[in-house]
Amino acid sequence: MALAKMDGPALSGIVRQWQGAGLSANTIRIYLANISHLYNISRQEWGMTDLVNPVELVRRPRLSQGRDRRLVGDEEARLLAACSDTNPELADIVTFAIETAMRQGEILGLE
Repeated sequence: MALAKMDGPALSGIVRQWQGAGLSANTIRIYLANISHLYNISRQEWGMTDLVNPVELVRRPRLSQGRDRRLVGDEEARLLAACSDTNPELADIVTFAIETAMRQGEILGLE
């Protein structure tokens, strides 16, 4: 679709398609930010000054509140015992994760 033909209703339809396809709210917000950036660059650097940014006319999906889960009671001891039974090194990794609040990818990426 040409930049000049994109409008609010068309973009809203695309957002509904993305939601129907199961994309997360954050992914959709990132896509919209990229489209908005494209329109801003087109106006500022490419001389397409008559373009209207349709992203400004579309509501962005709300982000979820996220999770805030803490270990309570004897959960830490039971978790570490289960990890030790499975693999002693896993218990060390889980202990490190608990102490540093690092995620799995961050720990595995350490050199």
